[in-house]
Amino acid sequence: LQFPSQMGSVLTNPLLLHYMNCVKDESIYLRLYYWMGQRLQEECTWCVVDNPYEEEFRSFLETAYKAECFLQEGLSACEEFLYKTLPLWDGVCCRSEILRLVSWIPPSSFSDIKPYLFDPLAQLFFTSSIYFKCSVLESLKELLQNWLNCNVIQMDLEISS
Repeated sequence: LQFPSQMGSVLTNPLLLHYMNCVKDESIYLRLYYWMGQRLQEECTWCVVDNPYEEEFRSFLETAYKAECFLQEGLSACEEFLYKTLPLWDGVCCRSEILRLVSWIPPSSFSDIKPYLFDPLAQLFFTSSIYFKCSVLESLKELLQNWLNCNVIQMDLEISS
């Protein structure tokens, strides 16, 4: 996997995602992380002035979300992207895609993610419509479910070891 078009195919191919998840080759993760980070940064519609590619960006976010659902874990490039850009986000652009990605942020301590995730969402939450508030609450509920599922899997692995 060398070219950007090939890196993009990893996210849409269940067989490649499964292979990547089973093999745990660090170089594959690093390549995918770098490529995704660059693409997210370059195409982010609220970070790039006059970006005409909102639909492509929205589609890419949806593809990343589907890959996370398949892998049952968040992608580190998405996590870093969210932490960097949520303070700049207006809460409107790509709302459903961004909130879906939020639901796959990996478990960590509250104090670690509060300034990057909860504070920006709280600012938007208190100044937005009831629809946005419900969307944020739904996303945080899914985040909690994913964290609980992750902990159950880890506990099962520890018990069976």
